[in-house]
Amino acid sequence: MQDYINCNKRPLIFLGSNIVMNQLKEICEDYDIEIHGIIDNDYHSSGKEFCGIPVIDTEKSFQDPDRLNFYRANFNFFCATNWIPEKNPVQERNREKRNNLINLLDQYQLPVISLVDNKANVSKYASVGRGVFIDAICNIEPDVVIDDYVWIGWASGIGHGTRIERNCVIQRQVWTGGFCHFESECFIGIGAKTLKTKARFGKGTWIQEMVYIKRGTVPGEIVGLDGTNNRRVVVPQSVN
Repeated sequence: MQDYINCNKRPLIFLGSNIVMNQLKEICEDYDIEIHGIIDNDYHSSGKEFCGIPVIDTEKSFQDPDRLNFYRANFNFFCATNWIPEKNPVQERNREKRNNLINLLDQYQLPVISLVDNKANVSKYASVGRGVFIDAICNIEPDVVIDDYVWIGWASGIGHGTRIERNCVIQRQVWTGGFCHFESECFIGIGAKTLKTKARFGKGTWIQEMVYIKRGTVPGEIVGLDGTNNRRVVVPQSVN
């Protein structure tokens, strides 16, 4: 397994935050990862905390060369802000914020680790990128390739040979067929199943919760259920 997974050689700073911070804290506790604090414009003020973690600075700190060099030399980082594809001002802002934080990590070449629950099963023949979260009871089969900043929720199963590109979200209890390919920024809802081997899912695909799909998708496609829950509704959308 890659040495940046659950790396405890340096204290950890979270960029951004979300409602599952305590879950991320538990993984850190299990692997003796010291949490130094959170950098988040939204919560930074004197004495401010989020889930018991001190909010230590704002993202603007990286514009100061001395502070940037201090952070880069002494800490690891993890982007904790998550996203969902719903079209409302709050979620649109969350997506924009996550993208901005990921861009900061890349732009300033900050050392990014991945967090994998100790109750997850990740094959030694799988590849996991940086900034990845893998929750408990997940099963990552051999020859799976997970790119940077992917989020995989509780009890999901990723079929052998599958590729998941950058910044995808695989929600809880999702199963994928073998040799599938998820292009970047796909969102697979709770309990969904992608049942066709070698299916390709275009960039920005949104498969809504509890949908079983036996085909691939085009970029920006939404696959959901109608009000009677008895058929799929496909709504193509453009992707930026």
